[in-house]
Amino acid sequence: MNGAYILIIDSFVEEQYTKVNDGEFHFLEIISIIFAGIVIFKVFFCACHLIRFKIRISCYDDLTSGEVDLEGEVERLKQKCGYEEIDNIS
Repeated sequence: MNGAYILIIDSFVEEQYTKVNDGEFHFLEIISIIFAGIVIFKVFFCACHLIRFKIRISCYDDLTSGEVDLEGEVERLKQKCGYEEIDNIS
């Protein structure tokens, strides 16, 4: 979308705009305002989502992940599945 936006701006700037400011809104200004609004919308709600996620993680213990002993977990799975003979898995 950003690449298409750049191509649209480039084509309109070369073709239409010879005046610096005539006091009217043209197609390019309207599209720029719409894209700026979309970017502001996305950044705002992304920040809201991240803040909400961090608050939920810090407040609820069941959402946090504890430490895991990987070597002990591998040994437990070996015993459960009957692979006591395998020492190195590569």
